[in-house]
Amino acid sequence: MDSERKDLAKRRLSLDRSAVSQDLEQGIRAPDRALATLNAVAAVASMALDVDEVLRQALALVLEVVGVEGGAILVLDETTNELVFRVQQGWRGRNFVSQGVRVPADLGLSGLVVGTGQPVVTGDISHDPRVAVPEFRDGGVRAMALAPMRARGRVLGVLGVMGCAPYEFSAEEIMLISAIADQIGVALDNARLSGEARSRMQELATLQATSMQVAATFDLWVALEAIASSILDLTGAAVVEVHLYEGENDKLSFAMALRRDGERAPVGGRPPDNGPIACAARGGEALVLEDLTASQLSADRWQAHGVQALVALPLKRATCTLGVLAVAFCVPHSFSQYEMLVLNVLADQAAIAVERTYLFGSETHRSTQLALVNQVARQATATLNLNEILDTAASAIRRSFAYFNVALFLIDRAASETVLRSIAGGHAMIIRRGYRQAIGQGIVGWVAETGQTLLANDVAQEPRYRSILPIGGPVGAELAVPIVRLDEVIGVLDVQDLERGAFDQEDVRAMEALADQLAIAIDNARLYEETQRRLAEVSTLYQLAQQVNTSLDIQEVLDSIVWSLKQAMGCRGCSIALIDQVGNVLEIRAAAGIEDKWRRGFNLRLGEGVAGRVALDGTPMYVPDVLELDDFVFFDPSVRSLLTVPLSVQQKVIGTLTVDSERPSAFSAADERLITIAATQAAIAIENARLYASLERRARSLADAYAELREADQLKDEIVQNVSHELRTPLTFVKGYVELLLTGDVGPLTDEQREYLAIVAEKTDAVTQLVSDIIFLQRADRVPGKKLPVSLDKLVRRALRGCAATAQESGLTLVANLPDDLPQVAGDERRLLQVFDNLLGNAIKFSPDGGQIVVTVEDAGSMVRASVSDQGIGIPEDERKLIFEKFYRVDGSARRNFVGSGLGLAIAERIVEGHDGQIWVESEPGRGSTFYFTIPNLDKPEPKRFDLRPTE
Repeated sequence: MDSERKDLAKRRLSLDRSAVSQDLEQGIRAPDRALATLNAVAAVASMALDVDEVLRQALALVLEVVGVEGGAILVLDETTNELVFRVQQGWRGRNFVSQGVRVPADLGLSGLVVGTGQPVVTGDISHDPRVAVPEFRDGGVRAMALAPMRARGRVLGVLGVMGCAPYEFSAEEIMLISAIADQIGVALDNARLSGEARSRMQELATLQATSMQVAATFDLWVALEAIASSILDLTGAAVVEVHLYEGENDKLSFAMALRRDGERAPVGGRPPDNGPIACAARGGEALVLEDLTASQLSADRWQAHGVQALVALPLKRATCTLGVLAVAFCVPHSFSQYEMLVLNVLADQAAIAVERTYLFGSETHRSTQLALVNQVARQATATLNLNEILDTAASAIRRSFAYFNVALFLIDRAASETVLRSIAGGHAMIIRRGYRQAIGQGIVGWVAETGQTLLANDVAQEPRYRSILPIGGPVGAELAVPIVRLDEVIGVLDVQDLERGAFDQEDVRAMEALADQLAIAIDNARLYEETQRRLAEVSTLYQLAQQVNTSLDIQEVLDSIVWSLKQAMGCRGCSIALIDQVGNVLEIRAAAGIEDKWRRGFNLRLGEGVAGRVALDGTPMYVPDVLELDDFVFFDPSVRSLLTVPLSVQQKVIGTLTVDSERPSAFSAADERLITIAATQAAIAIENARLYASLERRARSLADAYAELREADQLKDEIVQNVSHELRTPLTFVKGYVELLLTGDVGPLTDEQREYLAIVAEKTDAVTQLVSDIIFLQRADRVPGKKLPVSLDKLVRRALRGCAATAQESGLTLVANLPDDLPQVAGDERRLLQVFDNLLGNAIKFSPDGGQIVVTVEDAGSMVRASVSDQGIGIPEDERKLIFEKFYRVDGSARRNFVGSGLGLAIAERIVEGHDGQIWVESEPGRGSTFYFTIPNLDKPEPKRFDLRPTE
């Protein structure tokens, strides 16, 4: 018995080598194909394409390399927490669901991906209760792999690839899909940043134009209409209304309205006391109603006009509310933080226009001063450059009002100081911009701290006065006015004169009006600067993406990243440290602007120093001044500030990215945002390069193993040929002599002798068939033969005729479901008939209690699908993956009488896969089994599956 088991093991080893050899050939080609796809996706992602076009091309590439039939990309809408179908590819070019369909982001398999940030794979969704989109099942999807599309630590969507047959995705396939998903996530994030930046540039241009219109007119209604028109253009609202207080009666009344259709007629009269307009006026805060039907406020008037969402903004100057600006939408609307910022800016402009009318409108003798205020405001709002705004305003104020000195201070909240940004007049040659004064000190500091105007007509009697000159100066009077934006003091307008008593209340009103205009101009300029920074970030990120994706050599990738970032950020040094898994330490792998001697000295344990902490915790860390950090680890003494962010791939930290400067407080929040996004791209590029290096090593290893196996394969061929020849020849003689004896030509036989010889003949046939099967498997890499058009329905009928007698003896009924319009397949007719014969033979053998055997063939798009179903003993779940292995036989105490060689299903699998098809089984113990296989449709061939499964 031991010798028989050894012989069987040798035969299995010899035959397995052929399969392994074929797998090795595919494995050697796999890395190049996989990395080529990653490069192609990266190239698409780095191009300045429309985002939908990027998604379409990326999906097509991943489907091609994995070899599945369909896929989809769902993008997360964070405002509604829904996943939106943006790009899909179903069978025969049809979509699974309508484009733009939304599904909750916390349901089903895709919800699991969004919630965990990890890939989710199911080999057969027909038995997976987690599937929340029934259209996938209805559309014929069976296997599914979903991966998160991530950027900057956030899940932005889901990439899904789907097959029409059950399939177990390999670890390599899942890793490839995840890598491509991350590339798409970065591209999507970059596209969003670019879109936001372009949109903000357009919005800022509109805000600037509106500011100039408002500043250029004394007519309140012209100003309000310009503001309302801008709101309609920027937000897509249906109507804008303005309600103002009437004189001294403390009652709001309708002032004007502008609809999207250009209609200017009033929408209604005085607003109800319990309505949103009155509530916003009483509360002094913006009232946002994103769903008017759910509001407890009186909104009948709005709902009668189809309004579904509304925001009411009080028009405030100092502590006084002058009216309410209402913006209404006739569709559901979510108000973003940035949109509210824009609306508040426009509401401030409306409040300034109203206040200016109240202050100056009825006093004609002040018209000259009002003209000067408007002239200064127009000049200050004619540009979006902050320095130009401040310099123009300071010079225009001094020139128009003949003040001795005009200074503009902005507040540095981080340092708790006011900073002189512009000065015009007598002190301009003595004190330079950049001069700092602590908040709370001097007249300017007091105004910055309290937000109140301070008039000191005799500075000698004002204890809060403090000269900004080193040796004092000849100042008699000083007037300081806060520059306020959204209830926050952002600066101080300070004017001085040589004479005591130089200022009166008209000067106060004029400077307060100018301060209000300057607040809007400064805010617009800061928004413009922020938008310019965002555009620069996007440009840098696109350039970085293009550079890091030009090579898969890890050192070239690292060097490209650090030099690109150093140049883009203008910092002293930039470095990348990667975690050495063996020593669990951080080592600098690439650096720009750092001397070699400091690079060699850098070696940190996880948790040690700034980089070690970041690597351990996975959170960014900014050190404004390293001298103030007690446990800072110094490698280069010239460093004064540094910013370090983690390099993370699939929520695992692989290293750190650091920029540093010789100046303290050198980096801003915008710099941190840029380097964080860049770190995401860098981590993906590094991981891709590592994957490439790993696959190259594996390819070399496989090539060496392949060379050894080819040598062994030649020896195997000789052994199999010799064994088959040596077995076939004596078997032929044995078979011939047995048949000769059974015919009685050499003499009469007793009944007992005839029975024994019949058994010998039967066993001889079995051994002969076993030898044929072994030879077939040995030559399986050369099947099928020439592919010709084949009609599977005709093969089914032939196969059923061939087993009809055996089925009848076993009490089985054979049924065929064969449509009339079945397409042909391309294949080897003899081999495909062998598949049906083997499957039918199995079904008959494992149906001891009779019943039905049903053969079905159907059109499945690019494939033709066949199935053989029985009502037999079934197959336990743990054995279903084993039954296609050579020499495996279903065993068990109740089934030992079902004997066989264990080669029938292995042969069927080889034949089907040789036809670029798939074979699988579905079974339930005690209820029977159904074997499926697919063969490509002759008219609609499917792209050949690229097998990335690991070799055994």
